[in-house]
Amino acid sequence: MNGRHPVSKTCFVVFFLSVISNLSAQIVVPAVPEITSENLPVGEAGHPYGALLSAFGELPFHWLTPGHIQGRGVNTSGQLAPDDPVEVIDVSGGGEHSLALSGFGDVYAWGSNSHGQSTVPEGLDEGVGISAGGGHSLAVKSDGTVVAWGRNDRGQASVPVGLANVVKVAAGDAMLGHSLALKSDGTVVAWGDNFFGQTDVPSGLTGVVDIDAGAYHSVAVKNDGTVVAWGENTYGQTDVPAGLSDVIAVAAGANHNLALKNDGTVVAWGWNGVGQCNVPSGLSDVVEVSAGDVHSVALKEDGTVVGWGENQDGQISLSSELDKVVRVSAGGEHTLLVEPDRIFGGIQFDPKGRLLGTPKVGGLHTWIYYVMDRHGDMDVEILTLEVNDRPDNDFDGDGKSDVGAYYPPSGDWFLFRSTEGFKQDQFGESGSIPFSGYFDGDDRTDRGYYTPSSGTWHFEQTADGPLDVFETPRPGAFPVVGDFNGDGEAGYGTYQPAEGKWIVWKTGEGRQEFQFGFAGTIPVVGDLDGDGKDDIGAYYPPEGAWYFYTTKDGFRTFNFGFAGTVPVVADLDGDERDDAGCYHAPTGSWYFFKSAEGFVKFEFGFDGTLPVTGDYDGDGLDDLGCYYPPEGLWFIFKSSEGFKEYQFGFDGTVPID
Repeated sequence: MNGRHPVSKTCFVVFFLSVISNLSAQIVVPAVPEITSENLPVGEAGHPYGALLSAFGELPFHWLTPGHIQGRGVNTSGQLAPDDPVEVIDVSGGGEHSLALSGFGDVYAWGSNSHGQSTVPEGLDEGVGISAGGGHSLAVKSDGTVVAWGRNDRGQASVPVGLANVVKVAAGDAMLGHSLALKSDGTVVAWGDNFFGQTDVPSGLTGVVDIDAGAYHSVAVKNDGTVVAWGENTYGQTDVPAGLSDVIAVAAGANHNLALKNDGTVVAWGWNGVGQCNVPSGLSDVVEVSAGDVHSVALKEDGTVVGWGENQDGQISLSSELDKVVRVSAGGEHTLLVEPDRIFGGIQFDPKGRLLGTPKVGGLHTWIYYVMDRHGDMDVEILTLEVNDRPDNDFDGDGKSDVGAYYPPSGDWFLFRSTEGFKQDQFGESGSIPFSGYFDGDDRTDRGYYTPSSGTWHFEQTADGPLDVFETPRPGAFPVVGDFNGDGEAGYGTYQPAEGKWIVWKTGEGRQEFQFGFAGTIPVVGDLDGDGKDDIGAYYPPEGAWYFYTTKDGFRTFNFGFAGTVPVVADLDGDERDDAGCYHAPTGSWYFFKSAEGFVKFEFGFDGTLPVTGDYDGDGLDDLGCYYPPEGLWFIFKSSEGFKEYQFGFDGTVPID
């Protein structure tokens, strides 16, 4: 019934509040705007924990805590609200019952319990997703397994044996229901009632990023923005509108569908007996859609909700007072909403008094934290912390990226460090591939090299010393490195394009496998969704196609670039999200899609150069550069200092990037 990106909602602990509650120091801070409830708007309401705030300048930030539930519409079975108030981050409306999920993974259910659909199985915790159907309920856990309960006369609550790696579930609206599960590899598994073929997943369906289940039909969004639907088609609910594209999420009602496009607009089709497919004219800036039996609702990024279709019982009577909603779900004849109980967050300044989002520049940082309840009452605290900047390839720990080259035949490294100067030494072997990252958690980048023939990883850690890790050799595999779980220490892995297989080792979590990609793609790593965790992706130059699996939004795909370009990932606009780009050496052209500013193009470089990126001037913005091995020439464009040129290296060396 709901359409949004599949989001993994992990345990949300408000640790900042416990820290600042013990602080009493008074310090002098740069002049800042007065913080009041009037100038504290809520942004990107579709995010479960809140969003960046734009009221104070460049990149202040805030979060929304879990909120309280509001209900509209039919309440004959008590489906509008639980008997005991709870704070939740997500809700799902079923036929005559409802589900909710807390920030700690607890699942709540209330309303009709005629088939046990509101009796949450004992011991169910670590939930990250929920879906309420006509007479049964589904939950996906943080380990990727699925739990089902309620009506089961068509097997809709009998989870297939061995089902794993699930990122989203959808329960069908009908009492004789069916169930869908979206797996991390982009495939769909279905079970339950199949009278109209609603569980006959189309052969070869892959690359799926969102799913939903109607009464007797199913719908899915692919990573190319197209929609696939199957099952009953009495009312045209599986006749996807011709030309529909750029879709990022779907919602299935009993016999109609809603599609949310990446421009924030909505498209509807299927049965329209009471106007449930009549999308209001001019509706835009939508971040979530949800479809009930015969009504539809949309959540806008300003936190307001719009509804259309059946309103006999007030299910779309959504007053203007509902202006800070963060979740919405349409049930059979009711609507559920989540409003935050508190807003908290802060404004951060670096040592030069510049406004920032999260720490990127080293030194003594100042935070002004606020907590505001829904009545507008606020508390403000001040905190200072010493922050160590950790840009890529900072081998001397001064907060600036260093340039370097590696010579594979001999394993020699050539580094030019911004505070310690030039260094050459041997750490590697013939045929090895260099890599770098913060593997031991200190403020200096560590070096390493990967030997494909033996599958061995060799780490030279500045704090913990050398380490060798032996893995099974994988022919044609590329090494990948990134902070995949956001703990401040780099993980490592390999990508095998021919098989589209990723094996990633995350610190503290162990080995994980992902399946996407194909021969001819190039691996890329970066934090595309701004959650502090590096994401994995692949770029296919002949078609300019990008494929990413992000930790927050799931599968994403987009197109720009062309044959002959190579992928580049860097945070050029300082919004804490890496930007995707590509470099075309024959013309010296750079093409970037900045997450905060959109598409841009730069011109510098020439044929034979290789792209490099890093924060070479330590200003919190990544810089671009290129390296010309035949002459050992480096050309770096620093965002705060302009062009810089260096000369070291020789033909056959490769840049450390």
